[in-house]
Amino acid sequence: MIRVLGSIIGMIINIIMLPIVLILAIPNGILKAKRDQKIQLLFTGKEQSLLAKAQRAINMENNGLLKPDRDLLEVAKCIEDARCDYQIIKSREKFDISFSDFVIPRINQCHVMDWDNAINFFELDSFDSAVLGESS
Repeated sequence: MIRVLGSIIGMIINIIMLPIVLILAIPNGILKAKRDQKIQLLFTGKEQSLLAKAQRAINMENNGLLKPDRDLLEVAKCIEDARCDYQIIKSREKFDISFSDFVIPRINQCHVMDWDNAINFFELDSFDSAVLGESS
């Protein structure tokens, strides 16, 4: 008798708790989805600005009447190559490094004569001036 009474009370508690759990779980799921969506963004605003400048320099070289400076074009191509590699890596595995940290070492490997011009054009001093300072 006690078992039957215990199972009936357990079923009543489960029936009462089900709507409460569902009501609390739905907003929590929505918040988690929004948080996950923010995490999936690949590039911050500064990084998007850097990528846009690189694209403009490459497009100017391909389609423009005036050709960009060789150093600017070299850095722009390094940035674009880094973007492609970064997106491939992010799509295949969990990769916690930000694009800024990923691109700066690549830019340091570029063959540039006038670093001041490249740093000013792409506003690289806002990313990591200590690393870029070693290259000049």
